[in-house]
Amino acid sequence: MWDGLTSLEIMLRGAAVGALVATAIVLGRSQASPAVRLSGLLFAFAVIGYVVNSSASSRAAVGDLHPLFRALSYGGIGAFWAFVLSIFEDRRLSPSLLTPFVGLTVYGIAASFAPAGSHGVWWIVHNVIEVGLAAHALFVVYRSWRGDLVDARRRLRGPFIASVALFAVVISGFEIGEDLGVSAGWYQMAGALGLAGFSLLGTFVLFDLRSALLGAVIPPASTVPKAIGPDAADRLEID
Repeated sequence: MWDGLTSLEIMLRGAAVGALVATAIVLGRSQASPAVRLSGLLFAFAVIGYVVNSSASSRAAVGDLHPLFRALSYGGIGAFWAFVLSIFEDRRLSPSLLTPFVGLTVYGIAASFAPAGSHGVWWIVHNVIEVGLAAHALFVVYRSWRGDLVDARRRLRGPFIASVALFAVVISGFEIGEDLGVSAGWYQMAGALGLAGFSLLGTFVLFDLRSALLGAVIPPASTVPKAIGPDAADRLEID
């Protein structure tokens, strides 16, 4: 039977999953480029995988589906890197854009089958690669700040850099600590709070700035000709 804290943790993770599903729906229905839509969807589903995989309670809740969520979570930072580059550098969909996502996913699956004694080393390498990709993505956001002609994207960069940097550092720190054998009872609750806050904030920002970031449907120009007639000065002269 779950206690109060476990129930709260499950609720927080459920809120994170709900926000990420809403984000995926917005991305899928947006007018963004194929690169933005695909990388954004991969990132949303990868974070959903991480939300479920990073908690013993949520792993127990999904039962036999747990391996699927675990595999989804491996390439999350690779998808995030592709998402950032496709938005802030207008990268097109290509094999090179998706290579980090595919590489981290394959590496993670291989690491899960590695000998028990070497698991820690495999996952530390995985996490270090993730930190490197996150750092490069944030550098891309910062580097193109001044030259960005889209006002909404310029306004988004400061909060985006701060929130994602904090999220990446905290989550990677937790994972590396666990790989080194450090554990604490509050890890999972802190992770649930961070994931719920990050997911809800990301969904709010996406809904608020989706026209500028993802494209908007532009209504067709009216084909009805304007009525032609005398202006005010002509009417006065006619009178």
